[in-house]
Amino acid sequence: MQAAVAKQVGEAVREALSSIDDVRNSSVREIQELFPTRVEAMRLSTNQELGGEIASHLKEQMEKYRGQAEEMAQRLEKQAAELRRELANSQEFVERMMREMQPQINARLNEAVARAASEFEERRPAPHTAAMSSCSRIPRP
Repeated sequence: MQAAVAKQVGEAVREALSSIDDVRNSSVREIQELFPTRVEAMRLSTNQELGGEIASHLKEQMEKYRGQAEEMAQRLEKQAAELRRELANSQEFVERMMREMQPQINARLNEAVARAASEFEERRPAPHTAAMSSCSRIPRP
């Protein structure tokens, strides 16, 4: 009887092991079939997520740089307006100075011309003196 029970238990254990082995093999096949599909899906999902993150980061950076460019453009416009005002003020100053200085410049120029003419006249011999001096060289009879 013990031999018969041992035989039955042995057969039951073998069947159980065979059944477990079949389930294990079936699970392995199923995993082998699903694994590539699942890995591909995960890879695509990861790529999409990564692509989305990159796109989001690039968009943030572009917005940041656009904002900085706009700020810089506004500063440059403000500086250009200030420079235009300064240039206009400088032009007004130069024009005013020219108006104020013109009479003085003309007066000094007239003085310089008059002085030069006077000096020229002083250095030039008088016409009658030159004639007399040349006459004195002519021998008298």
